[in-house]
Amino acid sequence: AQYFLLSSPPNQFNEVLTDVRKLLPSGLLSETTASGIARVYNTRTSKIVTTPANNKVALSGYNEVNPTKYYDPIANSLFDVDHLTLTTNESDGSYPHNDSLELYRAAIQSDLTNYITNHFSTDLAAGSVYTKDNAIFIIVTGEKPNLRNYWSGKWTSTWSVIVSGSTATITGEIKIHAHYFEDGNVQLQTTKPIVTSSISFTSESDLAATIITRINDSEQA
Repeated sequence: AQYFLLSSPPNQFNEVLTDVRKLLPSGLLSETTASGIARVYNTRTSKIVTTPANNKVALSGYNEVNPTKYYDPIANSLFDVDHLTLTTNESDGSYPHNDSLELYRAAIQSDLTNYITNHFSTDLAAGSVYTKDNAIFIIVTGEKPNLRNYWSGKWTSTWSVIVSGSTATITGEIKIHAHYFEDGNVQLQTTKPIVTSSISFTSESDLAATIITRINDSEQA
């Protein structure tokens, strides 16, 4: 059951969950178990949620405080999430910032939010920037469900940035996951690695602008 659920096409986890439950004895797949599997699926696939601050944020291991508490990098606040319904609520507590990288992270987040607005037509798109283990991690993701016409798709690019003095390195990966199920059932998943490149910069805003340019060039290539 877990294999099928973790292989769910974009925006169809709950549909797969409903079908899997029909194949199992009643009550075997409890809400607690299903929620735990959904959490793994959501963080693996950078699932997009709308936070209490009305921001689109990608769930990931980078912004997970505990299994149900996550960080909103735009509002700089925490929120709780129900992994099955994807509803969110305000939460208290603090997120373990890397203070030495926070100015860089905030500048990149600001530029990335504009990038998402200008490059993604769907409301289901998010650009999230996090710090963890002395690195900056960037997630760009967009989902396009059209189940009425038997298809759905998801685009995700993830980036890691290491800053050292006035230079930085950026490495990325682009993933596409598409599903078409009219007169059949076909999923396409492909990954494109982006080789490491170096950046020289003079300020936080300079670094942010250069990173967004690199992301744009790679996603358009």
